[in-house]
Amino acid sequence: MQIGRTIEGLRGTTVNDSVFVTVEGFRTATSAPKKNYWIRSNGTVREVPLSLERNQFVFAVGYTQHAEYYYHAWESKKRVFLRASILDKQTGALIESEEQLEVKGDPYGIYMEDGNLCLVIAEKNTFQLELLKLEGLQLKSSQKFKLTFDLGSLNLKQARFRLADRHFFPMRDFSQIVLTKTSDAIWISIDEHRDFTLPPPEKAEIYRTVVIKLDLNDPEQTLIKSFIEPRPIAFSSRIYDGKLFRISTDFEFDASTIDVFDIATSQKILSRTFTNKTDFPEALTTYRGIENTIAKAAVTKPFYKQRNSLAYVTSLAPNEYLLAKGYESEYKPSSGLLHNAGLVGLLASLAVKALVSELSNSNCVYSYMYLKLNLDGTVSTVKESDLLITDVDNFEIQQFGAKGQPAMKGYLASEDAFYAFYVPKKSTQVLVYRFTK
Repeated sequence: MQIGRTIEGLRGTTVNDSVFVTVEGFRTATSAPKKNYWIRSNGTVREVPLSLERNQFVFAVGYTQHAEYYYHAWESKKRVFLRASILDKQTGALIESEEQLEVKGDPYGIYMEDGNLCLVIAEKNTFQLELLKLEGLQLKSSQKFKLTFDLGSLNLKQARFRLADRHFFPMRDFSQIVLTKTSDAIWISIDEHRDFTLPPPEKAEIYRTVVIKLDLNDPEQTLIKSFIEPRPIAFSSRIYDGKLFRISTDFEFDASTIDVFDIATSQKILSRTFTNKTDFPEALTTYRGIENTIAKAAVTKPFYKQRNSLAYVTSLAPNEYLLAKGYESEYKPSSGLLHNAGLVGLLASLAVKALVSELSNSNCVYSYMYLKLNLDGTVSTVKESDLLITDVDNFEIQQFGAKGQPAMKGYLASEDAFYAFYVPKKSTQVLVYRFTK
């Protein structure tokens, strides 16, 4: 795509097999030029002439039989309202809606379902989570789920929301709080481990992973369970296939442990402790660092000294799983991706978290590797996984390794594809690639 001006940022979201992208031009004190595009899976590009204010961005796109809704947020006196630009499919006319809907609470997740906008909201001091479903700007349904803790008071920046059937990059899934939407439930996992940035606690504390299952068919059947970790060590958990996978790191003994629990019965079905020197003398690690560098290397240093975070888990075969693990360090939010602050900014950022803007000044380093886990206790490293991220990694190493890295790059995941965006240095173009199996 040829934009015609210096590019400063990218935003985007996927809708079915297409991508909606906002490209931001160079910002000044008085203007923030931006253009909006549809990119279809066949490669066609269409500009959408939206007229939004300087700090307004489309965070989701909904649709009905006759119209498309481009949702954006508007703030007034610390109150946040949803608005929409409406495109008539028959006439092509684009108008601003006269209706608006107030959002109370923090949005922990945003997703689309049959063209309807779904918001996962938690308001402070309410001890509940609310799922709102909008058709256009009309509230189609509302479900409230009671909780035993105040989710709305937790740090929203530590939360990640994902759809279970979507592909994700490990470097964006390292998180202490994860909300996962399946076909019939919303799963929440919260890791409550020792804070190693503080001195050791004077009194004994309880370390655990809290698991919540919110039944979308019956809001009264909320399941809440705790899985205790008796040691004051670092750990990271993910939910998959009705199981809780947790990897913990014991720095004193230079060891790591993988535990697997059956959530329904609370039973531990696997526990395996290992050290890198003994069990994994060499492992292939993908490294993404500052200046947009990316490389793959066989490393021999013990990865138990890294931050052992689980990014995601997927199935390879019955009772056999692939675990993506790694760490994120020196992370500072990239100024090129998120400009807004407050709840308006959160709405804008939540929907585009899959689109990662890795500007050269972002000062962040990601490193991740793959483990193959069999429930019989066998754990081994995987050098090449059958995942789309592997194709993207190999493409970038081949494409940019000798030519130099782009000024900016980002990614979006749809149901069956990855979209990779690259902005060459000193360029007014955006290069878009689509990866499928």
